[in-house]
Amino acid sequence: MPTHSVWYNLLMKILLMAINAKFIHRNLALDQLLAICQEKNVSVKLHEANISQGVRDILLSCDFESYDAIFFSVYLWNESMVRELAEDMKRTKPSLMLFAGGPQAYSRKEDFLPLFDGVIMGDGEAPFVSILENPFQPSAWQHVSTAEIEAPLYFEKNIDRWPSPKVIAHNQILYYESSRGCPYRCSYCLSAGTPLVLRDLSRVREDLARFIEAEVRLVKFVDRSFNADLSRALEILSMIKSMDRGKTTFHLELTPVGLSQDLLDSLKEARKGLFRYEIGIQSVDDHVNLQVERPFKKRLYWPALEKFMSEAPGEKHLDLIVGIPGSNLENIKSSLNALGSLYPEELQLGFLKVLPSTPLGDQAAALGIVSGSRPPYEVLSTPDLSFQEIKFLKRIEQRMDLFNPSAIPFTLPLLLQEYSTFDLFSRLAEELPDLRRVTFARRLQALASCFPSELIRESLEIDYLRKRRSPRSLFFPERFKGYEKGKAIYEGYFDGKNLLKKPITIRIDHQTSHVDFSAEGGS
Repeated sequence: MPTHSVWYNLLMKILLMAINAKFIHRNLALDQLLAICQEKNVSVKLHEANISQGVRDILLSCDFESYDAIFFSVYLWNESMVRELAEDMKRTKPSLMLFAGGPQAYSRKEDFLPLFDGVIMGDGEAPFVSILENPFQPSAWQHVSTAEIEAPLYFEKNIDRWPSPKVIAHNQILYYESSRGCPYRCSYCLSAGTPLVLRDLSRVREDLARFIEAEVRLVKFVDRSFNADLSRALEILSMIKSMDRGKTTFHLELTPVGLSQDLLDSLKEARKGLFRYEIGIQSVDDHVNLQVERPFKKRLYWPALEKFMSEAPGEKHLDLIVGIPGSNLENIKSSLNALGSLYPEELQLGFLKVLPSTPLGDQAAALGIVSGSRPPYEVLSTPDLSFQEIKFLKRIEQRMDLFNPSAIPFTLPLLLQEYSTFDLFSRLAEELPDLRRVTFARRLQALASCFPSELIRESLEIDYLRKRRSPRSLFFPERFKGYEKGKAIYEGYFDGKNLLKKPITIRIDHQTSHVDFSAEGGS
């Protein structure tokens, strides 16, 4: 049996299998394991696939039969595909060693054993290295459960001891962690109670400099609460601003209680487009948040949130969650209206995932929460929300996705002058059919039939034209006048806000989606 000292250069070929939700996503966990293999001169390949591909297509394209050990990263979206792939791989090559890691594997390890030789329990780097060093000695594996061994969860205390991934993804979202774990204990989250571990800031600077130099388009910090440590957050923002080359955008997940004036001032100094933000509100009802141990009081964060939404440069994304204990139709309506009044670029109405091995997952039955029996374990009913009410809220969510601010940036503000956010999308849920599989043009035509006013038809025309790259009009084809200096020229009765009495010339840049409303014609 080979010893540690020779195994890295002598023994197995490793295949890392990433099955992502979309092509544009990367798998940070497997990029990290790839970096470890590269540092130790292990023969390794990372195969990237996504859930839109068929299992058989992935099986035939990954050359799994040429490898000796395969490591899967398992999440809600890919669990069934991973298990099907693993079963077919094992049938084809029984000598394969198969390992699963990630939250969906270690939270339900009994579903992966004994098909898999091991399930990595928690953070993967140290357990992965222990397998590399002792491939044929399961008793020497650290924090790896097997059919015979039940291992405890493991959380890394020093993430700086592992090499940074060297992968640069130009056409994908690159994920980065400047910290791991979370200081909060939200009971629905797999990170509840996990220790917060900070990456050394000198290491953070090196990593960010590499991304910026390579002109990566989008880097998403996976830090659960980027601004939980304000002084550290400000240092990282300062680094990014000083190195900015005008090409890279950084996505930050912010907690509403940390939106200080110092943070806002730092962001206001940044280039437009350098940052975008996601802020998890979940509910504006303090009682609801406390049911899942979110200690955020609206009266303490709301003034700062309003100021942040109006003054911070960059796209802003706000989240709500349906199905938290105590959330009912009335306080969901209040939350949706309150956040809608802040005019975020994206407002997400999410639905509670009752995840195994979370505090809420353990309490769900006692709390009367009914959820799906398989991933994504989404809520079906609670003592406060019936199944019929959740079905209706699902229809609202679908309409919000279709008619979001990026889809109809001119029409949506007009509609929200007449309706509250909840009332608007409730009406669309009641009056419109499911439009997810129809063209953008048919969606806008359906919306026009729901709100038959001249102003709405004029604004929808502009929303349509800014998406098009060919001279085709939706409602008024005779008004298209051709191209001038690369811009489409259109004659209309809408100046971006009001209905006009006389037509004006409107210029549309399809490369940037910018619309210029000329002053010609008057109102």
